[in-house]
Amino acid sequence: MNEEIQLVKMTKKEAIKYYANKIVEDSLEDCTEFNYCMYFEYYEDCKFIEDNKEEILKEIEIDPRVMDVYIDSSNNEYSFDMVFSLDYCPCYYEDVDISKKIEKEYLKLFVFEIKERYEKYASNFRITTRELIRDFINKNVNDIKALSQDDKDAIYEKLKEHIDVSGFNSKYMQKYEVIVDNNNLKEFIDGLEKEIENIKYLDIDRIKKITRQELDEMLEIHNNEKQFPLKYKGLFIFEENGMFLGIDNTSGDLYMEDFDNLEQCVNYLNNEEEEENENEPI
Repeated sequence: MNEEIQLVKMTKKEAIKYYANKIVEDSLEDCTEFNYCMYFEYYEDCKFIEDNKEEILKEIEIDPRVMDVYIDSSNNEYSFDMVFSLDYCPCYYEDVDISKKIEKEYLKLFVFEIKERYEKYASNFRITTRELIRDFINKNVNDIKALSQDDKDAIYEKLKEHIDVSGFNSKYMQKYEVIVDNNNLKEFIDGLEKEIENIKYLDIDRIKKITRQELDEMLEIHNNEKQFPLKYKGLFIFEENGMFLGIDNTSGDLYMEDFDNLEQCVNYLNNEEEEENENEPI
């Protein structure tokens, strides 16, 4: 079925604004990274674009979605060469170096805040992933002095990456925007929660490895029902013959558990694995 063609009258100024916006939107829709070359000949009315290229260029230059633009006339083929703000390129993200701990922590917080936001505006929840990420960064990341600028930038990139890897972008992309609303919110959250589960790391910042002598001293103190000194309060690991003993003595009750590998032991001490039975003190 052929679409009916509608003719719309515009002034020259209106036409220049129209083409500037269309060139940006068409380029964003087709680009796979954050830059694109849109050739004049792509449009049927390329003569109008060529005749008014400087005025169109000025309109594109003030578009907030465009970081840089120039006209390329190499090989006698005119094009607008554009670099876009990464906020408007949902499928593009940098490969950044960030600790798994920070990555997981902020992805969890991102999902938590989306759930909280939905509860407040459940009847008319509709927002772009771009706005969700930017609002989260402005609220939770930019003002945290403890984070380096590299970590702040990396959190932004990782949020974009996890949304894209979850498959949400490819399914709900509308031109260059990805919409989250009441109809797909659960799918959006479920996808990110799976991404959270896939982030594996050993959080050993709070855990100290101890020697056989230190372990024996801890056992002796416990058996004699004495008070533990501060050096024996906290989380500890004792390794021997390929076996790992996780020791939780934060309360002074000396909880202990054996494990076949370091990862399971660390997860136990960080309470990241559900236990079928509650641990009993020795």
